[in-house]
Amino acid sequence: MSAKIIRLRYLTLSVVAVLIVVSTVPFISSISHQPELGFTVPSWIKNNAGWWADGQIDNGSFVSGIQWLISNDIIALPPTKQGAGDGDSVIPGWIKNTAGWWAEDKIHDTTFVAAIRYMINEGIMIVEQELEEAEEPVEEVVEINDFYMEVNGGNCCINWAYIGKDYRFQIETLDKQFGNYIDGVNINVKIISKDSELRRDIGEVITKDGVYTGSTKIPGSGSSSDWYGKNTLSVIGEYFGIEKTIEKEFTVFIPRYNATG
Repeated sequence: MSAKIIRLRYLTLSVVAVLIVVSTVPFISSISHQPELGFTVPSWIKNNAGWWADGQIDNGSFVSGIQWLISNDIIALPPTKQGAGDGDSVIPGWIKNTAGWWAEDKIHDTTFVAAIRYMINEGIMIVEQELEEAEEPVEEVVEINDFYMEVNGGNCCINWAYIGKDYRFQIETLDKQFGNYIDGVNINVKIISKDSELRRDIGEVITKDGVYTGSTKIPGSGSSSDWYGKNTLSVIGEYFGIEKTIEKEFTVFIPRYNATG
């Protein structure tokens, strides 16, 4: 039994089924080809990316499928250096989020390709072929070195709220160098007390067109509320392995009887 057939046994049934279908139809119709960016990604892989993001395919099966597709030149990547890992490293959660957003056409192909290359660079994914390495530095369209978050920027929000009323906040995610709005940033939001105790874990939020606007209701009423006084909105963003935290103080007041909040 050839090495290719042995590797094929480790693919998920979904990947195998798609390969059979693709072999019977004009292949060019299912290819997202970006020659100017140096990569080729079949569009039907979005199904597999979506199933993986939804938990229908486990991590190992998805990675094995991508490995096989790269090794057999179905996915073509720009020059990529193979990392020294053994392929057993934990896959960061932001990569699965990226795959899901790509499957839903929320982010560009280049962002998904950058996530695959990150796994290869870190040794999370081992590709069974010698990947071409650039002899000289090559300027690439997607090179994630930094990103920028703005919390309650401009005139969007106020840094105070009333007990029993909503506290509104806004998060913007941008490319720091060019100032363009970006999606695909994994953001978690919490509210911390002045004594550094967790008041509320709002959880993960997703920007749309680079902006997320949300609110949370301040509990209690009158002077009995523990929220009275200083509080901190803590925003943690992660983008291609780069993590940033921004904290914004806001004050909670006791409403007057005639306050509309």
